[in-house]
Amino acid sequence: MLHCMRTTLLLDDDVHRRAKHLAVDQGRTLTSVFDQALRDYLDKHGSGRPFSVRDVATGSGGLLVEADHMKLILHEEDVEHDLGEAP
Repeated sequence: MLHCMRTTLLLDDDVHRRAKHLAVDQGRTLTSVFDQALRDYLDKHGSGRPFSVRDVATGSGGLLVEADHMKLILHEEDVEHDLGEAP
Protein backbone atom coordinates (compact mmCIF):
# COMPACT_ATOMS: atom_id res chain seq x y z
CA MET A 1 0.00 0.00 0.00
CA LEU A 2 1.29 3.44 -0.92
CA HIS A 3 1.28 6.01 1.87
CA CYS A 4 1.26 9.68 0.93
CA MET A 5 1.26 12.85 2.96
CA ARG A 6 -0.32 16.05 1.77
CA THR A 7 1.62 19.14 2.82
CA THR A 8 2.11 22.78 1.93
CA LEU A 9 5.46 24.09 0.75
CA LEU A 10 6.48 27.68 0.14
CA LEU A 11 8.59 27.72 -3.03
CA ASP A 12 10.59 30.33 -4.82
CA ASP A 13 8.66 31.41 -7.93
CA ASP A 14 11.56 30.47 -10.21
CA VAL A 15 11.84 26.96 -8.70
CA HIS A 16 8.11 26.41 -9.16
CA ARG A 17 8.19 27.68 -12.76
CA ARG A 18 11.18 25.52 -13.70
CA ALA A 19 9.69 22.43 -12.07
CA LYS A 20 6.36 23.01 -13.82
CA HIS A 21 8.10 23.28 -17.20
CA LEU A 22 10.05 20.08 -16.49
CA ALA A 23 6.85 18.26 -15.53
CA VAL A 24 5.12 19.35 -18.75
CA ASP A 25 8.16 18.50 -20.89
CA GLN A 26 8.38 15.02 -19.37
CA GLY A 27 4.62 14.38 -19.25
CA ARG A 28 4.71 14.04 -15.47
CA THR A 29 2.87 15.62 -12.59
CA LEU A 30 4.43 18.44 -10.62
CA THR A 31 4.11 16.23 -7.54
CA SER A 32 6.18 13.48 -9.16
CA VAL A 33 8.90 15.98 -10.13
CA PHE A 34 9.21 17.30 -6.57
CA ASP A 35 8.96 13.81 -5.09
CA GLN A 36 11.80 12.50 -7.26
CA ALA A 37 13.94 15.60 -6.71
CA LEU A 38 13.59 15.31 -2.95
CA ARG A 39 14.28 11.55 -3.04
CA ASP A 40 17.45 12.16 -5.09
CA TYR A 41 18.60 14.88 -2.67
CA LEU A 42 17.91 12.73 0.39
CA ASP A 43 19.69 9.74 -1.14
CA LYS A 44 22.75 11.94 -1.64
CA HIS A 45 22.63 14.02 1.55
CA GLY A 46 20.26 12.32 3.99
CA SER A 47 21.50 10.48 7.04
CA GLY A 48 19.08 7.59 6.60
CA ARG A 49 18.39 7.59 10.35
CA PRO A 50 14.83 6.61 11.23
CA PHE A 51 12.62 9.17 12.88
CA SER A 52 9.06 9.43 14.04
CA VAL A 53 6.57 12.25 13.97
CA ARG A 54 4.30 12.70 16.97
CA ASP A 55 0.60 12.73 16.06
CA VAL A 56 -0.65 15.89 17.78
CA ALA A 57 -4.16 15.47 16.40
CA THR A 58 -4.99 12.68 18.86
CA GLY A 59 -4.78 14.84 21.97
CA SER A 60 -1.25 13.74 22.83
CA GLY A 61 -0.13 17.35 23.31
CA GLY A 62 1.90 19.61 21.13
CA LEU A 63 0.94 22.34 18.71
CA LEU A 64 -2.05 21.90 16.43
CA VAL A 65 -2.85 24.77 14.09
CA GLU A 66 -6.31 24.95 12.58
CA ALA A 67 -6.47 25.36 8.78
CA ASP A 68 -8.04 28.84 8.93
CA HIS A 69 -5.39 30.02 11.36
CA MET A 70 -2.65 28.58 9.13
CA LYS A 71 -4.08 30.49 6.15
CA LEU A 72 -3.85 33.70 8.19
CA ILE A 73 -0.28 32.95 9.25
CA LEU A 74 0.79 32.24 5.65
CA HIS A 75 -0.97 35.39 4.42
CA GLU A 76 0.82 37.50 7.05
CA GLU A 77 4.16 35.96 6.03
CA ASP A 78 3.42 36.79 2.38
CA VAL A 79 2.62 40.40 3.29
CA GLU A 80 5.81 40.69 5.37
CA HIS A 81 7.81 39.21 2.49
CA ASP A 82 6.26 41.60 -0.04
CA LEU A 83 7.03 44.55 2.25
CA GLY A 84 10.59 43.34 2.79
CA GLU A 85 10.06 42.89 6.52
CA ALA A 86 11.76 40.20 8.57
CA PRO A 87 9.39 37.50 9.87
